[in-house]
Amino acid sequence: MQYLLGLDIGQTKIKTALFTVDGEEYAAFSGDASCMRHGDFAEKDMIGLWKTVSSLLRTAASQTAPGEITAIGVSGHGNGLYPLDKEGRPFINAVLSTDSRAQSIVDEWNRDGKGKAAFRYTVQHIWAGQPLPILEWFKRNSPETYRNIGTVLFCKDYINYMLTGNCTTDYSDVSAAGVFDNVNKRYDRELFGIFALENRFPAVIKSVEKTGRVSIPVAAETGIAEDTVVAGGCFDAVSSALGSGALGGYSITAGTWSINAAFTDSCVTNGKILQCNLSGDGERWFAVESSPTSAVNLEWYVNNIRSLTYKECDEIAGKYDSDDVRGIYMPYINSMPRYPRVKSGFFGDFKNENEKLRALFEGIAFGHRFHLENLREAGIVRSAVRLSGGLATSALWCQILADVLQLPVEVPAVKNPGCLGAALCAGIAASLYPSLEEAVLRIQTSAVYNPRCSYDRKYKLFKKKLEELNAG
Repeated sequence: MQYLLGLDIGQTKIKTALFTVDGEEYAAFSGDASCMRHGDFAEKDMIGLWKTVSSLLRTAASQTAPGEITAIGVSGHGNGLYPLDKEGRPFINAVLSTDSRAQSIVDEWNRDGKGKAAFRYTVQHIWAGQPLPILEWFKRNSPETYRNIGTVLFCKDYINYMLTGNCTTDYSDVSAAGVFDNVNKRYDRELFGIFALENRFPAVIKSVEKTGRVSIPVAAETGIAEDTVVAGGCFDAVSSALGSGALGGYSITAGTWSINAAFTDSCVTNGKILQCNLSGDGERWFAVESSPTSAVNLEWYVNNIRSLTYKECDEIAGKYDSDDVRGIYMPYINSMPRYPRVKSGFFGDFKNENEKLRALFEGIAFGHRFHLENLREAGIVRSAVRLSGGLATSALWCQILADVLQLPVEVPAVKNPGCLGAALCAGIAASLYPSLEEAVLRIQTSAVYNPRCSYDRKYKLFKKKLEELNAG
């Protein structure tokens, strides 16, 4: 039997799944990937992350016969940075995309025109969680650390490096991070010159290419056979879109990040969306509107406001209809790149805490609609949504999202689409599939939620409050 192993590494959780070549999930495992937050800082222990991944790989290997795992694909959260020193060793914590220490630098770069100058190359607006503002922060505040950085990797690239010993990145990750000339599909010395920073990023390959093979030490550590193919992998938003079968519709990922995107045949250069980056194959484009403002709000609520299970949250919020709750919730416990100083909160009249919980469900959906409207204004119009991420398991939330967006919401049958997307890339790298189009034919839909009512009136209040908070 042949299996493909996919890893999907988020900012709070690592998902691992084994798939047959037909795309059926054989087994799945998960581990903790919690970050360390203090003030504006959001970091992750790189050595601890590898230990968790290694343990999950051992578990996966124990579920198969030797050599049955044919290839490995990794997806990971984008932006931030996972630095190695000049000897190729992790020496500080990774900095995550939810980190905002560099916001004043971004403000400065936008004032002095550097952001606008860089847009000509990157086709995206700069924000605090990108690698270059973070590197500039180290250059100013910890120059010794900055000097010691040899290579800057992204999350999945670091895991690939630990698996194979090779440093590469793929088109989807590097082109989403403000360090790549997305028009000409290359690094450009002039882009780095705008910020007086050095290019310390690795070679770029396709997500479906082979970055290397599992090394002898890793084989001994994990039980995964030596020389197992490891694919280039991709940015988790792209992986989730592939694994949910969203080549032709909108892809929404509802996790830590509210990721709203679509594949396109050309680059969106009109500046109306947060970014347009390359897909992992280096040929398609991936138009993205996003912010770290989705399911993370519900996680915050149950951890800090009321000790409830997610099932209990569904039951409570499900007792209300669209017009039952007058107040609104702004889902910005993390900063939104477009409006970095807007904060979360409950606004308006609430009779009890249960109404607030319902408003939180709705507010997350409003946040997604805001992003989707920006995609539409940029000319990216689709007739349906493919949904992945933690909130896709909630029938209530799926229905609310369909009502808020006024679009059918399709939920893929696979439980771990981010893992499947990475695994399909690995299958192509191992020559099991001829193309992504052929690979995604295996993806089935488990449920479709059609709109039943409208939230237009309440959404207008949401947008008005967003502008008020942004103004001051």
